[in-house]
Amino acid sequence: MTDTPSYPNSDLLVEPSWLGDRFTRPDIRVVDMGTYDAYARAHIPGAVHPGPGDRLHYLKDEALLAVLPPDRFAAMMSRMGIGPRTLVIAYDADGGHTAARLWWALAHYGHTQAKLLNGGWNQWIAEKRPVAMDIPHGAATPFKPTVARGLLCTLEQVRKGTGDPGTVFLDVRSDEEWDGTNHRNNRRAGRLPSAVHIEWRQFVTDDSLQRFRPASELRRILQAAGVTPNKRVITY
Repeated sequence: MTDTPSYPNSDLLVEPSWLGDRFTRPDIRVVDMGTYDAYARAHIPGAVHPGPGDRLHYLKDEALLAVLPPDRFAAMMSRMGIGPRTLVIAYDADGGHTAARLWWALAHYGHTQAKLLNGGWNQWIAEKRPVAMDIPHGAATPFKPTVARGLLCTLEQVRKGTGDPGTVFLDVRSDEEWDGTNHRNNRRAGRLPSAVHIEWRQFVTDDSLQRFRPASELRRILQAAGVTPNKRVITY
């Protein structure tokens, strides 16, 4: 793993050089969070995937538009061979967009042994590291979800936070969703009235690798929008 002391939680990111020495370890499960079609074409050797389905890699309950309920999430993790002591390394080819969803969902259900591959598939390929096309089929592993408090914001908490100077709502959606020109089939367009906006892509480099920007740049971007360490930050 690259030494990144400027990140407050640098242990949440790993580099291909770190993973390249470890991806065959039985206690590590590499998870491809891109589309299934892309995964089936090529992936990191031994990597697993949530499964076929147009939006399965978003880990959402489409009816509720929320994170998968505990039983369905546990079944998915079990199917991928993720147990209580498994170290999960998530990656995608889109700046960590869906890989971060897996990291968050695992943390929400009490599994803190998870990291993101910085630069994801793009960085792995750029370094000419090995790829595979076979789909691994391992034995299911028991996964017991335990909801961690404080990671999921409820509507009531949104109501309480509105108008609170100590709370900032950070809208990380696209510019078009922010200004209401693209409602993405939602019943209503627009944003929370008090929210600030930083599209999530601003947090990664704008080159083909889409790596996380240095901590100093991230700090500057956040501070410019009023997202500071003394605030309670609620993202959406």
